[in-house]
Amino acid sequence: MFDEPSALLRPFLRWARRYVVPLAIAVAVGALIGAVLPSGETLYRTSVVVIPTKTDIPLDNMGSIAQAAFQTDTVMLPVIRQLGLNVTPQQLVASKQLTIQPVSTTGALSIVAESRDPKLARDLVKAAASSFIAAAGQKGLGTFAQFGGGVSPTAVPPPSFAIRGVAGAAVAFLLGLIVLVVVYVLTRPVMSKTEAQGVLPARQAFGVKLSRRATRTPSRHGSRGFRVQPSSFYDGLRGALAERNGDSRPVGWIYVGPRRGRTREQAMYLVAALHDNDQEHAETDGPVLVSAQEPLTGAVLHSGVVVMFVAAGVRRDDLVHAGEELDASPGKPELILVFVDTR
Repeated sequence: MFDEPSALLRPFLRWARRYVVPLAIAVAVGALIGAVLPSGETLYRTSVVVIPTKTDIPLDNMGSIAQAAFQTDTVMLPVIRQLGLNVTPQQLVASKQLTIQPVSTTGALSIVAESRDPKLARDLVKAAASSFIAAAGQKGLGTFAQFGGGVSPTAVPPPSFAIRGVAGAAVAFLLGLIVLVVVYVLTRPVMSKTEAQGVLPARQAFGVKLSRRATRTPSRHGSRGFRVQPSSFYDGLRGALAERNGDSRPVGWIYVGPRRGRTREQAMYLVAALHDNDQEHAETDGPVLVSAQEPLTGAVLHSGVVVMFVAAGVRRDDLVHAGEELDASPGKPELILVFVDTR
């Protein structure tokens, strides 16, 4: 039942893990900003208690019934009219400025008002208590009375630095995740050899993994060495190049991926290492950078076999464009695909 969502999530996670460090930095910055930013204006809270003096409703049920009744227009509209508020009853309820809570199972009810203005908080709670008592009598809930004059408005303590930091980190993480999802959907990156073959059917396809940690010995071509897995890759590629049925045309080398960076360097290294150890192909064309905006060179288009190095995470449209260029080439070269992944 979960195969399809898992199949969709796995490529995204493989692609997104390369952005773990930027996302972690964004989360850290969000936590710092959330912790140091001021919490805003002071919020004031006050309350009054109303008690039932005569009612047929069981005291155990009084809390839930009172909460449902308190949120109706019958209670809220008189409050809005008395204080001249420019809101609807639904907006006033949704704002959580006025709430009612049962006081244990005694039947007593606490009406609470919150506002940035302490005077408005006091006026709200008084008006709400009067409106609720009147509505309860009219609707048959019973007779209620206000107990005392209520609590003076007091400032609500702001959230702690830790809570604000956690909130800032959560917001930054969610925003970063949304950005990653949007970029992934728009670019549709190719994240596996199977996906690459689905876009570009090739005579043969190889998957190569290279460690991110460079070896200490650089190649004579100036590229740093990389650990290649599987180690049989070179023999497999040489065998594929040998199966050319007498075609004497040169081998074309294409790289499809980022213009700069480690992945491009790795693809260059693979070809350079192959040439170092295989004099038969030492004079063939080197890798040619391909993007959606750059056509293939004439030398590649007239090759008999094209070895295409596809970087993990390449845009699907760039890969489709490279395939269209090859299909339209006069030489109609055979395609050997090498999917270059990094760890």
